[in-house]
Amino acid sequence: MALQSVKYNLDGTIAFAGDDYKMYQYYGETLEDGDDINVKSTSVPIDTPLIDSGNVVEELTSEELMTKLAKQLNDRIFHPQLRNEVSTDIKRNVTTNELEGYVINYDYYDLEDSLIPSSSFIQDIGSYEARQDDEFRGFEWDGSIFTTIEPTLFNDHPRAGILTEHPISLHNGVLTVDFSATADKQWAVGLSRFVNNYTDDGDIQPSYFSWERSEQHLDEKFFYDVMVCRDGDYLTIYHTPIDSSLGDGDDKYYLCSQEVEYGNNAIPYPYDIDANAQEYTKVKFTCSGQKIKIEMLTADDTPTILYEYGEGFDKDENIKIINQAMWNMYPVLYIEATNEDHGESLTVEEYTAVQTVNSGNDIFALDNSWYNFVEAGDSESLAQGLEARSWNDMGVTATLTYKGILTGANEVIDLDNYLITKQDDSTFKPSIGANSFTVLGFTTSPTKEYVYGTGSDPHTRRTFTSDTVPKLLSARTIFLRVENLATKVTNALMGNRSNIIAHLPRFDGQVETGRIYHEPKNLIFLDIGNSEEFKINSFDISFCYSNEQYCTALTGQSVVVLYIKSKGD
Repeated sequence: MALQSVKYNLDGTIAFAGDDYKMYQYYGETLEDGDDINVKSTSVPIDTPLIDSGNVVEELTSEELMTKLAKQLNDRIFHPQLRNEVSTDIKRNVTTNELEGYVINYDYYDLEDSLIPSSSFIQDIGSYEARQDDEFRGFEWDGSIFTTIEPTLFNDHPRAGILTEHPISLHNGVLTVDFSATADKQWAVGLSRFVNNYTDDGDIQPSYFSWERSEQHLDEKFFYDVMVCRDGDYLTIYHTPIDSSLGDGDDKYYLCSQEVEYGNNAIPYPYDIDANAQEYTKVKFTCSGQKIKIEMLTADDTPTILYEYGEGFDKDENIKIINQAMWNMYPVLYIEATNEDHGESLTVEEYTAVQTVNSGNDIFALDNSWYNFVEAGDSESLAQGLEARSWNDMGVTATLTYKGILTGANEVIDLDNYLITKQDDSTFKPSIGANSFTVLGFTTSPTKEYVYGTGSDPHTRRTFTSDTVPKLLSARTIFLRVENLATKVTNALMGNRSNIIAHLPRFDGQVETGRIYHEPKNLIFLDIGNSEEFKINSFDISFCYSNEQYCTALTGQSVVVLYIKSKGD
């Protein structure tokens, strides 16, 4: 048996699956063609398949495609100010209603309401054992006060927790904590990404973090991105960049704990927090774009700047820049304690969270942040490579100017959005496999040709519109199957016996909708497996994709002509 000819009608939907079509989103420093992203950017392009279906083929209208794309864009943009703020729309001709393009809107979260995490949203960061079993936990959190306790089961790990309900806003987000009830104990207040990875010893930290390279840290060790603490009698700032000058080895480009000398502002370095001549009782963090500001407050909330970014400061006098691995940060609280000596507390008074990013519902989810997304997959090297760039290396002088919040009508973080629909091997790397320029109509790639919202639209909105009419070209070709005959065929993709008898290829210039006629130039005959003559009353013919899934993207009448001959003819 062989296929003689076939006529079928496409219904205008687009058929594809998983990574058949994908793009990349980039949110970071402005880059020109040929710029080295490893030198000039704190971000990497984010792989964004247009749909999330694995190997299941979906047949979508333009409206359905945009609905699924909006979900994908939101799931993969990761920056807390943009996540769950992306929407899509369709641009049609007002007269003919013909498709003219697609619209992608990036709205921006700029609310500054305080929301302190409730009592269930805390995780242990001092011990994987305590994270797995609350009976080992040496602290309590009641939704406002963090208090050290004696755990039910013995635990000599640090009493350190991270509040996980929502990440801090990077649009002037604030964390204010009162430390006046810590007595003479060491304490720490900070911000950190959430980390799933842990060592054989149960230390929770990125796989590319090294305590051996960490020359400066508290006596008790737990991972953080930045923190203010009482270390001995002195007020200290620690952060976790890399420092390649500390020596070669496999861990040369690992994160490590380092001290930030803060004496460029009103509080001299080092400040004696034991004597506490200025009677500070609170510490306040403010995150604005890529910058972190730290103030010390008295009981009546009078602020004094402890640290603020300075473009002219020496590199080791600035806290590391907020980069893509740090986009989602959460409050970190710690107090020195033992099983015999405990009961001190820290009180969270204010926390400006991004309330549209509900991390705490499943803080262990692999896609809570970009860091968690690559940490859990096979792409953690992307995060390590990002944080090993020169601007994060205290062992070299190269740095970047930290970006803040724009002023004027469009008050957003001073970073650019780019859409990457074609693989770019010169600047926006990696963007492997980006191929959605035709189907989305964004043929200029990479592009940052967005416009801000005006009038009644949010002025923080950035809108991209297709530059050409999208083409609804299916990524999957169709196969013909005769289901009631035992042809001796193997589907190599699926690894199973199959009744597929012919491939109906797509051609350049093929229509996106309507009638298609195909007649193979050479007939390929397949043995139908009969040992003697038999009668066939009907042919059970279907159209399918390479994964054997039925193709339903057809309309009207299909005509199939089969050529059947005797064996040996």
